[in-house]
Amino acid sequence: MYPFLKLEHPSKSDNSEDGDGQSFPQSHDDYIVSNIVKRLESSTRKVAPFIVRLNELGTFGGKRRGVLWLHPDSGDTVLLNKFDGSNETHRQPSPLIELQQSLEEAFPMCKDQSQKGGFTPHMTLSHFPSLEEALQAKESMESSSNPISSSSGLEFVLDRIYLLERKGDSGQFLRVAEIALGDRCDASNSPSSTANEKNIDSSTQGTALTETKIFDPPQAFPDMPSHEEEWVYQERMAMKSRRRNSRKLGGGRGRQRTPGVPRIPDTPEVIAQKRAERKAKRERLLREQNENEL
Repeated sequence: MYPFLKLEHPSKSDNSEDGDGQSFPQSHDDYIVSNIVKRLESSTRKVAPFIVRLNELGTFGGKRRGVLWLHPDSGDTVLLNKFDGSNETHRQPSPLIELQQSLEEAFPMCKDQSQKGGFTPHMTLSHFPSLEEALQAKESMESSSNPISSSSGLEFVLDRIYLLERKGDSGQFLRVAEIALGDRCDASNSPSSTANEKNIDSSTQGTALTETKIFDPPQAFPDMPSHEEEWVYQERMAMKSRRRNSRKLGGGRGRQRTPGVPRIPDTPEVIAQKRAERKAKRERLLREQNENEL
C-alpha cells in the first residue's frame, strides 16, 4: 500500500575505531535509523493487528495522468454512542486510518499524505496517461468473468509495517526495518487466529511478529525482481517527466515541500570521530603542501 509517511533516509557507513581499538557507533546514519525506529515503535504499539480486505477498485487523476487502485478495507468508520446518557455520537476511524494518524503524530513534519482532504489508503495497480484510460481499465476489470467484489476479495492480516529506502531514481524499495503492530507481550490479540481461513494464506496463521527486525544492509522483499527491467525504468522516467510538465502547466507549484526530519544531535562519540577526521585531513593537506614546496 502507499507509504504512510515519507522520510529521508541517509546511506550507511562502516564501523570505525579510535586509536585504542574502541568501537564507535556504526555511524551517525545508523544512530538516526535507530531513533526513527524507536519513534515508529511507539506508534505501532497503539494499534493491534487487524484484517485488511482488497475488494473494490478506484481511480484518480486528470487529463494527463490516471491511476487505477484497489481499496484496502479495514472496517468501515463506525459511529459510537457516548456513555454519558446523551444521544451524541462520535466517529471511530478504521484501523488503517488510526495507524496512519498515530504515525503522523510521531512525525508531524511528514504530513503530505493527509494534507489534501485526508489520508486515503490505496494499493496502486497501474498508471495511465489519463484518467479516462484508467476508468476504461476499471470498467473492463469490473465487467470481466471474475470481477473484484466483496465475495472474491483478497484478505490478509496486517501485523507489521516497514521502514523503506530508495536511493535516487532506483525503482527498488529496500527494507530497512520491520516493526510489529500491537503489544509485543500479548500476540494472542492477533486476528490471524480468528480470521476466515478460506480467505487468508495459511502462512500467516499464528505467525504474529513480536519484535523489530533491522536489515543491515537493507534488503529487497522476497520474490521481488533482483533488478528493474529497462522498459519499466523507461516508462517510470516518462511518467515522472509527464508529472513534471503537468505541474509546470498548472502553475509550477507542484507538490508543496514539507519540512525535513529534525536533525538528531550527534553523540559525544560521533563528535569525537568527526573532529579526528577533520584533524587528519588538515594534517594530510599540510604534508602535501610541504612536499610540493620542496
